[in-house]
Amino acid sequence: MKQWQHCGPCPNPDCPPIAIAPVDVPESSAGAEAERTFTTDEVAALLNVPLDTIHQWHQEGTGPPGYQTQKESHYRRSDVVRWLTEQGATLAVCQSECGRTYTLDAFTPVEDQP
Repeated sequence: MKQWQHCGPCPNPDCPPIAIAPVDVPESSAGAEAERTFTTDEVAALLNVPLDTIHQWHQEGTGPPGYQTQKESHYRRSDVVRWLTEQGATLAVCQSECGRTYTLDAFTPVEDQP
């Protein structure tokens, strides 16, 4: 996994600051983590878009691929990561207490120090 050297604090305001940069999420993972699923709410939060946008994308077939179980949509983590990669985005995991996954651009850029 690649470590990003030029990112600042976690986007989560409740997460304490840490000097360790976030770690990118590989496009393909094996095992249970790759097949973990996100709810529609989680995908909307991850992509920082309104829930209605996710619903619209799902209906149009333009967003991350998902599937229906009963009345809820679910998204495999591996499918969301692959879709984001196709869109030119990268996911990164906060290395502080929260350990949450965000798009890399959600982390605050930090200027190089001389």
